[in-house]
Amino acid sequence: MANISRRQIGVIAIPIAVIAVLLPVAIVIATQNNEGRNESAKPVGSPLVPGGGPAGSPTPAANTYVRMQNISFIPDNLIVTDKSTIAFVNEDVTTHQVVIDGTDFDSGRIGAGNSSVWTATSPGEHSFRCVIHPNQMHGTITVQGP
Repeated sequence: MANISRRQIGVIAIPIAVIAVLLPVAIVIATQNNEGRNESAKPVGSPLVPGGGPAGSPTPAANTYVRMQNISFIPDNLIVTDKSTIAFVNEDVTTHQVVIDGTDFDSGRIGAGNSSVWTATSPGEHSFRCVIHPNQMHGTITVQGP
């Protein structure tokens, strides 16, 4: 049997210990995106938009989607019919909060990757804005009557 010195064992043991510590960390990082969420979110336009309800439950599908991206609404002016549903989907890295004038709609805080849905029931023109970024994020929804 070969004679192995303590120094030779140390040279082998240190890299193995480093790999044993770093490998699990690398696996966790590789399976998550930049914000620590799993990459399983459904794209906009799918039947469910993740995170709209309590505890991240799915939001029902909407007729129209307004994306929040780069501190702006896309689109910022839209025309819908009465009883249409509009999903405000946060594709930004920051939190937003949408209010619609002339209605009681207040989305509450919408974190990145989450959404909130409003059903248009008040015909007419309604201004909407992000309470957190009112100077950059505002628009108009025109609801056409029945």
